[in-house]
Amino acid sequence: PTMYSNFVYTGPVWHVATTGSDSTGNGTETNPFATIQTAIDTAGEGDTVLVTAGTYFENLIWPNTNGIKLIGAGDTTNTIIDGSNGEGSVILIYPSSDTLVDNTTLIRNFRIINGSGTPVQGYSAGGGLLIREASVTIENLYIAQNTAVSGAAMLVVGSNSVMDGLIIRNNVIDYDGEWSGDLINIQSSSLQLSNTSVINNTMYEEYI
Repeated sequence: PTMYSNFVYTGPVWHVATTGSDSTGNGTETNPFATIQTAIDTAGEGDTVLVTAGTYFENLIWPNTNGIKLIGAGDTTNTIIDGSNGEGSVILIYPSSDTLVDNTTLIRNFRIINGSGTPVQGYSAGGGLLIREASVTIENLYIAQNTAVSGAAMLVVGSNSVMDGLIIRNNVIDYDGEWSGDLINIQSSSLQLSNTSVINNTMYEEYI
């Protein structure tokens, strides 16, 4: 069929590639977006975002939309979200109070690296992942080389998330001179965590 220039793509599967474009792409497989943020912001409830292999320099802020399925290509070595170009958690999921984000929301097959945490009450929190007042299903996530005072790898607050197949490695707990910090901080949550490895994480004692 003829593809008209005013064609508007509406999903429900959205595509992201390092060769894509946020200005001229429309999220189709042949004309993908360049950033994951644009794709998840465009996705509707229950839509799927497929990310091709490569490194994406982003600090994602999850939209107030339930049931988005964000899936990377292959295993955790192929699709990387690198937060080093900005400040904050690599993935921040903190919807507005009137938005339900439940376990139909899925994140699968990513390497989450170089996050510096989101400012919370004057200190950095959730270096790799910060989930607050939301629940997410997470599968096959490699959380590495992130730094924060509270939850260097992840901070989870008010959540019933389900996580399976995590590797938490080489993250750095940033001691701030007042609070010793922690690697994984879970508050007011019922977190199901299985098949998870915690390897070679350290504390950076800047003030000692």
